[in-house]
Amino acid sequence: MDCLTFRKNINAYIGKSLPDDELNAFLQHLSSCEKCREELEINYIVSEGIGILDEENHDYNISRAYERMLRQDRRHLKLVRVTRVFTYIIDTLAFWGVFFCALLCLRILLQAI
Repeated sequence: MDCLTFRKNINAYIGKSLPDDELNAFLQHLSSCEKCREELEINYIVSEGIGILDEENHDYNISRAYERMLRQDRRHLKLVRVTRVFTYIIDTLAFWGVFFCALLCLRILLQAI
């Protein structure tokens, strides 16, 4: 992802509407580009700051909320990757199970003939 695409996706990221594939590219670019990291933090602080002006009992440590959001999104992507690998493993085992059952059925059928 380049800086222009990153900046176009900032509001979608803050609004939690980025798909997982784009979120992954977004966070990878974030870890490698200081300017974009600053731009995201500024946008998040402004967005979150405006959102909490009317609330009485709120944690006003926006930097901590920003870091928490990044950690949660990284954790979410890790969970998505683990789930995809687990699904792949289960699908592979199911395929081979069905395949061997079909071979055994065919063997039984051929022996009966």
